[in-house]
Amino acid sequence: MALCRASVVGAICVIMICTQRTNAEPVSKWELADALPPFTPSTCVPPNQRERSLFDLAASAIEQGDQEIANWLEIGAQKYLAKHQFRTEGGRRVAICTPDEIFRKVETAFEARKGLGKGRLVEYQLELAARLPSRNQYIVEAIGKSAFNPHAQESDIFKQRDIRPFARTILATFGGEAKAFQTLAYE
Repeated sequence: MALCRASVVGAICVIMICTQRTNAEPVSKWELADALPPFTPSTCVPPNQRERSLFDLAASAIEQGDQEIANWLEIGAQKYLAKHQFRTEGGRRVAICTPDEIFRKVETAFEARKGLGKGRLVEYQLELAARLPSRNQYIVEAIGKSAFNPHAQESDIFKQRDIRPFARTILATFGGEAKAFQTLAYE
């Protein structure tokens, strides 16, 4: 696990150094912390009936979403599934496993609408894409365009914070799925 995290951090450093562009902010202004991959718990427990129904509800909200403009329910559902859920069990906090079929439903919905939606991507969408077992070409392309956009991609959470380093980290975790952006990373 430590070797895997070290490899990802090393890849991030290479990407950050190799992707400086003359018309974009210099890499020296980017913070490495912005490029750390999302937290993934090492163990999780199966969801109980209530938790499972919440996962189903979130997936259904995404499936029912509009292709043009995301509504508040869909945004909330994407945010819910982007983060690992936790509960207290026996006095300690434990992660809840998100069932694979939930992510398959979300993948299918994103494939039907040819991506994550219109407009620029924000952190929760990047995190949700990272949690999917596989990504279709539309998702990979949207993350790649965000990661290598010549203009700063403003954070949805922090004002005047560029999320391109985070998008590049997410893209790097896609491995072979992101091959189309491999040469761009080294330009």
